[in-house]
Amino acid sequence: MAILRVLGVDPAFANFGFAVTRVCTDFMKVIEVDHLHLRHTQRAKTKTKQSTDDLRRVRELARDLREFVNICDVIVVEVPIGSQSANAMKSVGICYGLIGAIHNKPVIEVDPYAVKLATVGTRTASKDDMIQWAHARYPYANWITRKLKGKETLTNANEHLADAIAAVTAGIETQAFKQLVDTLKTSRRES
Repeated sequence: MAILRVLGVDPAFANFGFAVTRVCTDFMKVIEVDHLHLRHTQRAKTKTKQSTDDLRRVRELARDLREFVNICDVIVVEVPIGSQSANAMKSVGICYGLIGAIHNKPVIEVDPYAVKLATVGTRTASKDDMIQWAHARYPYANWITRKLKGKETLTNANEHLADAIAAVTAGIETQAFKQLVDTLKTSRRES
């Protein structure tokens, strides 16, 4: 049974979600979520030039991305599409730049609609639908929780982690991922 470590990424300037998963290439299925990580970046509370502060935030994201890329075999990214404002477009551009800088590992792109269809089954799945889907399948992952009335409850921040897991689920269904797996199997047989 061949196993690949696949990094799922839900990129955003403020909340960048990472999911380190193990995928069985014989069954093309996520068999385990090893680690979830949310990098939250926010504007500095002190008077700082915005470009300087933005660069600090980008460096935080790049550091985390590099760390996770280095321990995985393949990266699957839910590529952001569209924006409603100049600030949102800046965020999308930063995410494209960070993902585009990955040069040492294969990167598979999936769009948000493919992610929702591959998991919840509808293009209009809500953030809560995505969280519930991912948590139901991988309840032992390190989800972000808080105490509410004495009970551990999932927080809304898990949407980024759920989307990162869902990106992997959608990514392994793509032709690009299947071709990559075929190439890896062929090269292993020839070695």
